Amino acid sequence: MFGERNEMKTRVTLAIVIGFVTLPVFASAVLQVGFDELVRSSEFIFEGRVVSERAETDTKGVIRTYVTFEVMDVFKGVYSERTLALPYLGGTVGNQTMEVSDLHRPGVGERGIYFVESLARPPAHPLYGWDQGHFIVRQERTDQMERVFTRSGKPVAGFQTVTNKPAGLSTGVAAGLLLSNAGETTQGLTVLQFKQKVRELLNTR
Repeated sequence: MFGERNEMKTRVTLAIVIGFVTLPVFASAVLQVGFDELVRSSEFIFEGRVVSERAETDTKGVIRTYVTFEVMDVFKGVYSERTLALPYLGGTVGNQTMEVSDLHRPGVGERGIYFVESLARPPAHPLYGWDQGHFIVRQERTDQMERVFTRSGKPVAGFQTVTNKPAGLSTGVAAGLLLSNAGETTQGLTVLQFKQKVRELLNTR
């Protein structure tokens, strides 16, 4: 169902872009999903590092930015190449820029864990639930441990069971994730702990 919503949104956006390619911003709205849905419904889940990006214009004048990742670990799906390029709607080619509000691309050098909706038919944003499927791995200065953060930089502290399907719009964080707030002693989950949870959910599908 989520893929269908993404495809519908993509078609609407493309219709706007074709006529007004010089307009800078296009609106977007994404429904919140549960963390277990991220795991269950993503076609491909991997840990990677961004090594490059390039923007291209297709034959209809639509700009997409291809973000290339070094694939470091695969949790779900089959992929035999060392790198993976994922297309994000928008970008800059020459003097033309197309932006989609709330669409955040990983930057070169970023390392993270990524939940890809579809490799064969990627929507406007290739990650399931947009920011909800985008996690950043960083080394903490205090203890030198590698920990997992949301795309917006909040430490992922744990998980809780979600009994009802989320019904509202996304704030960038999947339902069922517990986050650490500023000033709290909890530093968040290590990469190993986060990976164990993903694999646990995969094994109980």
